[in-house]
Formats: sequence, structure tokens, C-alpha cells
Amino acid sequence: MRATEIDEDSKPKRARRVAVLVPTTGGLARVVDLAHKPHLGQSIATGIDDFRPLPIAEGYHRLVDGALKALGDSPSPCHLVIEGAVDDGRSWELPVLLAHRIVRHGAEIAAVEDADWIVWATGSVDGALNPTGEARYVGEKLGHSAGALARRRADAIVAFALADPAEADRAAIERALPPGGRLVLLDGFESVEALAREAAGVVEPATSPAPPRPPRRGMGRVAVLVLLALIVAGAIAFGLSILAGKGERERDVSASLSIERLTAADRAACVEAQMTGAALAARPVAIDGARIGVPATQATCALRFTNTGAAVMAIGLDSALAGSIIEGDSPMGRPITLSPGARYLLVFRAPPVGRTARLTVAAEGAEEALALEFEGTP
Repeated sequence: MRATEIDEDSKPKRARRVAVLVPTTGGLARVVDLAHKPHLGQSIATGIDDFRPLPIAEGYHRLVDGALKALGDSPSPCHLVIEGAVDDGRSWELPVLLAHRIVRHGAEIAAVEDADWIVWATGSVDGALNPTGEARYVGEKLGHSAGALARRRADAIVAFALADPAEADRAAIERALPPGGRLVLLDGFESVEALAREAAGVVEPATSPAPPRPPRRGMGRVAVLVLLALIVAGAIAFGLSILAGKGERERDVSASLSIERLTAADRAACVEAQMTGAALAARPVAIDGARIGVPATQATCALRFTNTGAAVMAIGLDSALAGSIIEGDSPMGRPITLSPGARYLLVFRAPPVGRTARLTVAAEGAEEALALEFEGTP
């Protein structure tokens, strides 16, 4: 792990080695690497030596390029590498946030066997990076973690971190505490930051400034007046959109969707670019009525969908691309939601030459069906 890529200034004299565990109901995962990749179009999460995005990749992109960027912790897209399966849910957010902050303070990500500190965390975070919600299935996650924790060094410190556990879960963790272990209850970003600094071995100088903080939820009087004005303007615009008729709204759905074809020299170059973060050539794909013609060759690496509108958008695919894409992290059979400005990368396992897929685009109660037609030679 190249901790200096995240931040050089706060690196302690002797870098701590910290293992960050991501327990799930299906097993135990671990953060393996975390590095800035300026050439990536957006932050991405993958497995070890894999170019394919994990199912949590879109959520990770929103966390890093949204809340962490607002905090000043993400100057460029990041590549998160995880060992083990993290399929869905949001309990990965807290351990991944801790990993970012631990590395930000100069520690090195390590395996359990080599770690000075081991941080086991589960739970989601809100837009201000505060732990939120009750941790679930804690007993099951502890069971999946027992084998890995048994491999720790005798002098390693183990911290079990979560927010607002139920009494039974708290008791289960206290029973599972190894020598040198502790239960850390996180009630806000400040407590997350305190744990990250302690794990990284950072000693706060008496004169140092407070760490950067995410925006507060409170609103001043001026902000409230501005919000009221926006609500009124939005209501007026909504009324005008109704008068404009349903057909106009339906055309606006795909008008807010930007599609780009990402290409490289050949298939090997596609894989290399996804693994190293090298730039891919982006070529816009035109939406011609209800048809989208996409050249499908060995040089076609992916399609990038971007919501350029002001409303939340959902995109979905039928099963026509089965075998050509990574199904577990695609909108095939389960639409993916894109917030305004958000992107989704549809990575091809193989060029879908000759296939036609049905793409649905929905926003503000309207839905449009488009035909993705892939043309070219294998």
C-alpha cells in the first residue's frame, strides 16, 4: 500500500500497519489497497488483480467523489481493492471510510498477520460522514471473522467499531474481544476521525488545527429563504411542465442521458486500462430517436452513462447482453439509480457484436425505452 499517495504531510515517523476488515453476512472481506488514480473517470472498487467493478463500485464512487471530496480528502478518483465478496447493502461504508481516514493519516494497509492494529467495523454513513443506523447481523459477522482474527499477532490491538449496537450485539462483541481488544462506539464523524488517528499512530499537537469537517446539517435564515424561493420556483416549473404535456416529458428523459463509448487499442489494452487507471478514449454515442447505434469491436471497452439532468434517473437493461457484461454489477434485471451528475460504467467482458439490448431510462415518473444496437466485427 502506497500511503504516501493519499497524503504525505501527515505521515508519522514510523508508519503503522493497519488491517481494515469489512465483515459481511456472506463472509469476511478486507481492504487490500487504496490509491489515487488521477486518470480514472471516477472512483472504482475492484477485487485483487481484477479490472471489473464490484457491485458496490457506484456507491463507493458517490462516497469518495461526493462526501470525501467535500471534506477535502479526495483530490482525484481512488481505486479501492478488496479481498473477499462485498455484494450489496451499505455496511461496507463505515470500514471503507475508516480505511480512507487511516491512510490519510499516514498508516499502511496490511494483512491481519502483519498488522499493529486491526479495525473491524460495520455500518453505513450519512452525507456528513456520520455513522448512521443500527448495525445488523453482528453475531453472524463475528462468526465469519473468528478465523482471521485468530491469525493476528499477539501484540496487535483489535478495535471493533460500530454505531448504536443492540444490547445483544454489544454483549456478543464484548464476549468476542481478544486480549488487547476493545469496543469503540462511533456517534459522529469526530469519533471516526479520533479512531483513525489513534490507529494510524498520530499524536495531535497542542497547536494543530482541528481536522476538516463535512458540512453541517443546520441551515441559517438566509439559506432557509433561498430554499423557500427554490421550492416556489420548482413548483412553478413543475406546473409548466405539466402544461407542456406528457410527450415533451418523455423526450426529456433520454435528453438528460449522456452515453460515451470508451475504447483502447485492443481487448488487452482495455483490461490493462481498467487495472492501472490509464485513460481510455471517450467517444460520444448519439441517441437517434429510439435507437442507439454502438460500434462493438475488440477496442470497445465499456459504455459510460452520465445523468446530465437535474432529476434522479434510473437505467435498466434486459438480458440480451448476458455473457458480454459483468452481470452482478450491471443494471440487467435491476435498474441502477443515477443521481444528477453521477456516472455508471458498463464494462464489457467480450464485445457484444450483433446484439440488441433494450435500455430503459426513467425519471420524474416518465420512462423511455431505447434500443442499444451493437454493430461491428469480433
